[in-house]
Amino acid sequence: MKAPIIKNTNFKSQLKTISKDTLNQKASLVIPAINAFVSEQANTHGNYSPLSYLHGQLGSIYKPKEFKTLNTKNHRDYCESIGLEFDTKSKTFHKAKGVTSIAYDAEWYKQYEAPKESTPSEKFAKAVESADKNGITLDDMMEIIAAHFDVEVATSDEVSDEIASLQEAVAACKAA
Repeated sequence: MKAPIIKNTNFKSQLKTISKDTLNQKASLVIPAINAFVSEQANTHGNYSPLSYLHGQLGSIYKPKEFKTLNTKNHRDYCESIGLEFDTKSKTFHKAKGVTSIAYDAEWYKQYEAPKESTPSEKFAKAVESADKNGITLDDMMEIIAAHFDVEVATSDEVSDEIASLQEAVAACKAA
């Protein structure tokens, strides 16, 4: 794909072509049209090439929220439920043995439940888990959090020392 030449006359229009709103709007029109085409080819002509190609592209296309169920797992599950088989070597679909006809629904993805959005706390928990897996210590994480909120945070060693001092003081009080 050739990069556009940006000038004063097309700067704003080119920038708008990659905005989230433009992508959402275009995808909301193109995705149903593509599914209608795939459905017509599969149902009317027995042509599963467009269906197979769509399947291979599902992971790389931009999808607005209403199309989040449009993924390869759901697509393969759906295709297999209507009598198609997936050939893992050629990455193509064909009718399963004994199946005489299929009915590919252009709106198949609507029958699947959209994955729930993660809460901010869940996202933070995943970030902490990832940091831990990548060898970032608790003290390092606390320093990053403290720097972000511009506060001072004691290290785990300092907290442990303070707890030990308090335990000694309590023991001394009990002994007295």
